[in-house]
Amino acid sequence: MNKLFDLVYVCVILYLILPQFVKLLKNNHINETTIKIMFLVTILLVECIFYSTNKAIFNRKIDFSKMFDITLQNTLFYLLGYSIFLDYSDEIIKFTQENFDSSLITVATIGVVISPNIIYTIFRSFLKPY
Repeated sequence: MNKLFDLVYVCVILYLILPQFVKLLKNNHINETTIKIMFLVTILLVECIFYSTNKAIFNRKIDFSKMFDITLQNTLFYLLGYSIFLDYSDEIIKFTQENFDSSLITVATIGVVISPNIIYTIFRSFLKPY
């Protein structure tokens, strides 16, 4: 259940920050590598806040090495999704505008960004021995 809360939390955060990243990229004020680093640091901080808050709510001890491991793994999956979006952004935006309302562009972007994490979670659940 924590993974689901984490995905919803990250989707809300991405809904708020992705337009600013896209705007910076479209205005060519900052290059793509700098945007990716900013995205990585932002999502890493968001994931650390979620992990710490989750442990504090359930009165559990915060293990910083485990927190860094989990948050870095999730952040790298989100960065992979963001890189995929940057590579195919024109096609995704064009497809969304042609087939759906233009207001769903941010939702399509979030879907592409979180898809590697969802795919990893699904495959990991299939590999768990029960």
